[in-house]
Amino acid sequence: MDGVLALFVGRFIEKKGLHRLRELALAHPAVHFVFVGQGLLDPSTWNVANVVVREPMSQAHLARYYRASDLLLLPAVGEGLPLVVQEAMCSGVAPLVSREIIEACPELAPFVYDAGPGGQRLGVVFAAFLARAGPRERAHERA
Repeated sequence: MDGVLALFVGRFIEKKGLHRLRELALAHPAVHFVFVGQGLLDPSTWNVANVVVREPMSQAHLARYYRASDLLLLPAVGEGLPLVVQEAMCSGVAPLVSREIIEACPELAPFVYDAGPGGQRLGVVFAAFLARAGPRERAHERA
């Protein structure tokens, strides 16, 4: 797949920040957004051309999605340190996460992008990522 690929992995529920991700997908039609998961707030109902939804899958298959991605998006609240952030980083993918996730594990700060409290700065930080890094900046390059 050509271009930037942004990945979300998790349940499609409000506290994951899906409303912010929908706004992001609409604002960046040249970026491919892949959502892996399921739930009531299914992104496939958005009818946004650059959004693809995949059902939950095995860890081995999910690892291929991590490796193909440029950025993990998780503007969630009330999460602590989600496993998907750790999995993305282990795959070399830079996470863009809410401040609450960083506060749960402050040691992450140098290795992740901070979307601010509740993901309020998601759009600004994402645009800066696109302008500065473009595709294929990996978590280890942030150190």
